[in-house]
Amino acid sequence: MRSPASPWLGRWSSAPGPAQASKGPGVGTYAGRVTVAVDGTWLISPGPEASPGFLLWRVTLRWQRDIAAALRPLELTHVQFVLLASVWWLADQAAVDVMMTSQVLRVLETRGLVARSADPSDARVKRLTTTRAGQKLVDRAVAVVEAADAEFFGAVDEPNLLLDILHQLSWPAGG
Repeated sequence: MRSPASPWLGRWSSAPGPAQASKGPGVGTYAGRVTVAVDGTWLISPGPEASPGFLLWRVTLRWQRDIAAALRPLELTHVQFVLLASVWWLADQAAVDVMMTSQVLRVLETRGLVARSADPSDARVKRLTTTRAGQKLVDRAVAVVEAADAEFFGAVDEPNLLLDILHQLSWPAGG
């Protein structure tokens, strides 16, 4: 029986059956379902259809495929788009690994989409700007991504609720 607070089915104070031993401590199966020991209590999973993490992973994969397809005619990868748009919007919003940023920026610079120049007051600092070609491409790419997003998320009945939830997950309290 499902509890309103949790999608997990059933609870036992001991392992539900001998199948548990073959899976290692804390994990097993019962009636074809995954079981997990949490604080000494065995819980039975209703399956991936009730797992927010699994569903979020599936949604993310589907969304990434759609964005990649939308950007393909512009010869931009999703990471390239994010960094190019971030330089255009506000460079510190990208939140991407420093090494990846450097590699992607090199590609964008080679393509003539961004320019790096020395900072006059600090030789260690490189200033980033979008070139005219970069500005033209990012204008097109933003429109393409916004259209792909509108189509992808158009099936959601309550888009503002989805945005609220995604904001909560993206920037957790205290994080």
